[in-house]
Amino acid sequence: MRHHAVAATLLTATLLVTGCTAENSAENTAKTATETTATTTQEDTTRLLTDIDGTDVRVPKQVTRLADTWDVNNQFVLMLGGGDTLVATTEEAKRLPWLTKIYPHVTELPTPASGTRLNVEELKEINPEMLLTSSKEQVEAAQAQGIPAARVDFDDFEQLMKSVRITANALGTEEADQKATEYVTYMERNLKMVADRLGGMPGEKKPKVLHVVGGEDVTKVNGPDSLVGEWIAATGARNVIEEVVDVTTVTPQDIVDAAPDFIIVGGTEAQLGVDKLVQDPALANVPAVKQGNVVKNPVGTSNWGRYSAEEALQLLWAAKLFHPEKFEDIDLVAETQQFYSTFYGYELSTEDAQRILDGEGPAA
Repeated sequence: MRHHAVAATLLTATLLVTGCTAENSAENTAKTATETTATTTQEDTTRLLTDIDGTDVRVPKQVTRLADTWDVNNQFVLMLGGGDTLVATTEEAKRLPWLTKIYPHVTELPTPASGTRLNVEELKEINPEMLLTSSKEQVEAAQAQGIPAARVDFDDFEQLMKSVRITANALGTEEADQKATEYVTYMERNLKMVADRLGGMPGEKKPKVLHVVGGEDVTKVNGPDSLVGEWIAATGARNVIEEVVDVTTVTPQDIVDAAPDFIIVGGTEAQLGVDKLVQDPALANVPAVKQGNVVKNPVGTSNWGRYSAEEALQLLWAAKLFHPEKFEDIDLVAETQQFYSTFYGYELSTEDAQRILDGEGPAA
């Protein structure tokens, strides 16, 4: 009897173990299936985007609600056919006359950021599917709230074109991808054309250039470690600022000592700077002032000379300014009209294009 009792006990234990194993196996199978389904669903509805820092960010396959808190990049979004996706912008973007002329809707958008600070509560109310920004602090703040965020930024031609590609990838449309490719092709064409025509030019034939950041403060100028420095070098000129910086300050005596052949003033208030410089008696004998070569940098949907998709046009403008004899065939008005038609779908009049080249806003 004892033998039968032991056997019965072992049988019961075996059945219990078998049952538990089967139950655990079923639970594990169900869990694995759930995880697989979740992963499959995520892969079906999202994709990885690599930002300017090389960081991978998972974003929706096609973004329909995009917050962009770098004013310059709003221009890229518009250029790539994503204007209708923008749900947040910056105050700076709203102050760009040609951007608001071409894309008036930007003036109606909320502005949840200021500098590097991001109002996360306001951003959550806006409910974007992702954020594009040049600020690392804003990326971290948005991601902490579960909002996908990627960084775009540039200080040279290569990074500019890369940021255009990243923005196209963020939008996730075939149109954006095609426009990005078309833009990069145009930029590379202009870079090559300028380089081919100016190749081998001796240093003494390269004019000396001073680029003033904006008309409000003519002591603030751009050094060679900047996009400004890059296009000055690319267009056969020499930056009179030798200090390896992005922005630095100068005195009137510094300008006299540097003796620039050209002084270019950037920004929407460039005329203020031009007036200050040409009316300053201390600068009367500076070559740029004596020869009438204190000029305003073109300004379109963004400032051509600093951060802009229109940097592709800046190359042609600067090359023709410095070396007119080598670029007589370049019609800057026609190039500007064609650029706006191709990339913004906007037809500029001849007067409009000339105003942009002259650093003027739209006619009243």
